[in-house]
Amino acid sequence: RLIEIINIPFPDRSQMAHRNINVVQIRRYSDPSDRSRPHLVETLRHYVNKTIEMEERRSAALACIAVEKFRLSHSGQLPQSLADLVPVIRANPIIDPFDGQSLRYQILKSANTIDATPIGYRIYSIGGNGHDDLGVEPDYYTIPVTPSGDDVGITIFH
Repeated sequence: RLIEIINIPFPDRSQMAHRNINVVQIRRYSDPSDRSRPHLVETLRHYVNKTIEMEERRSAALACIAVEKFRLSHSGQLPQSLADLVPVIRANPIIDPFDGQSLRYQILKSANTIDATPIGYRIYSIGGNGHDDLGVEPDYYTIPVTPSGDDVGITIFH
């Protein structure tokens, strides 16, 4: 089933893959002598999640290109939402491959309360927890990795 799922579009692909991995995990408990199944389950879950993450980053990169095209054609102004990119820059909205909704978009402002000029933006997808962590990704630079959020995206500063 997992091999057949590869050709199904997101987000159905990720949901079906996780459901089938859970089936494999449940069967693990029905046969305690099967020592390879726990390793198989975790390996499958890891690679399915990495595949989804790559799709999320690709979608975010496409959205960044669309935002930059918008910015260049609007005297440096950022769109207020990704919906502003359709249909002028893109024919269709850019979809979050994890949940099928629009990617999330945040305009980043200066911390200086006097100057509220945008300093960049963040485009992101929700991560494996299915929760919008407001663009916060895991901190891969600490040991151990800090799971403060698991969103996946790109931040652009101007």
